[in-house]
Amino acid sequence: MEEWRKPFVKEKTKIFLPANGLAACAKTESVETTKAIMSVIRKIPNEEFFILNINRFGTKLGQNRNFRLHLEKNLSNQAMKKIIATLALVFASFFAFSQASCCFVKKDGMQLLASNKAFIKSHALPKAYHHVSKAGGVMVEFKTPDDQMAKGFYIAADKPSNITLFVFQEWWGLNDHIKREAEHFYSTLGNVNVLAIDMYDGKVATTREEAAKYMGGANPARLEAIIKGAIAYVGPKAKIATVGWCFGGSLSLKASILAGKQAAACVMYYGMPVKDVEQLKLLQTDVLGLFAGKEQFINLTVVKEFEANMKTAGKGIQTKIFDAEHAFANPSNPNFDKAATEEAWGLAVNYFKARLK
Repeated sequence: MEEWRKPFVKEKTKIFLPANGLAACAKTESVETTKAIMSVIRKIPNEEFFILNINRFGTKLGQNRNFRLHLEKNLSNQAMKKIIATLALVFASFFAFSQASCCFVKKDGMQLLASNKAFIKSHALPKAYHHVSKAGGVMVEFKTPDDQMAKGFYIAADKPSNITLFVFQEWWGLNDHIKREAEHFYSTLGNVNVLAIDMYDGKVATTREEAAKYMGGANPARLEAIIKGAIAYVGPKAKIATVGWCFGGSLSLKASILAGKQAAACVMYYGMPVKDVEQLKLLQTDVLGLFAGKEQFINLTVVKEFEANMKTAGKGIQTKIFDAEHAFANPSNPNFDKAATEEAWGLAVNYFKARLK
């Protein structure tokens, strides 16, 4: 047997490359990892290459890529190790590129509303509020898959817990009002961790125009990277629940989709739902949607379409439409509706408590 083929000799032998456990195999018919199925579709002993077919998980049709693995004959074992290390970088680069591409690649209907003058005008300027945490909440940083850093307001559970609630901001940004709401959930739900995620990288709007600029101008790829970074921050064993208002309502649903099997519960307040049924099929939790019946943008038609799409996707959905305006549950909103807020709060808390055990 020629020296250069020794690593690929035995039937069902896998060569594990130092790229997060990614495996490559040339003698076996196929090898499956959590990232892909790689099959040897052509193997030419007397030539200087193999051709592998790679089907990446997470897309409708998969992504097929052929790689010619050039292997020179009569390589020493040391040289072969270098080749394997090189292949590791090739595969790692491929999957890093694949994961960097967005599941939500386009600005959604919520972001597009940022250019709607009537929508902008419908938001009353929030009342001033300064939050001082009584639960030990602190700002934390975490890495994101686009090689940047993101921040969030984090409150650790009193005792070690594998449950984390992600809290998503309104279109204003991660302001003190959102920190207050995060702490309210923390004190009500019991022993859970809470992370209010900064989706604007430190920017907080104080005017309608700024809010529209930040929401409308947010890069979907960056938004997704921040969410993925937060998921990685809480760890692979964490059960993740999500809640958000306005722009954050939309982000709450998207985060639960991105959380995959870690998703445990999702509450969205008057946010634009994901409309792609194929994306909704990825949900691993049901959803509680709390909407404002008096608003003209995320209106009854939008809600009914969402319910139909969730049914088509085979996912559970509960909705409640309140006789109130958009942003009715924000205490800093001059149009704050106390009765609707209290009812919505009760529904959200009971929903979470039933699922976060």
